[in-house]
Amino acid sequence: MSQAPILALYRGPNDGLVCALHLSAFNEPGVWGIALADVVQHLVKAYAQRGMDAETVRYEIVRVLDAELSRPTDQVYMTDGEWTPEGFVPYRAGKGEA
Repeated sequence: MSQAPILALYRGPNDGLVCALHLSAFNEPGVWGIALADVVQHLVKAYAQRGMDAETVRYEIVRVLDAELSRPTDQVYMTDGEWTPEGFVPYRAGKGEA
């Protein structure tokens, strides 16, 4: 089985966030919640290894995540594309994108 990323985040123009994801990685949308929770746990561990309090880090991530989900500070645009050995290659700009 070939391994390919299912989620990649990049800092884009004007410090915007570019998110490339492979939707067919999971058949059930709810599994993304498990994956995102795993990402949070990895972040908590990484910051804890740098000396920060793990509970404080987790609290702040969840607090800001909840706030952002409740009142987004940016619009989300969709770009189709495919994963290649070189990375994610978009092939169609979504609404509002160049």
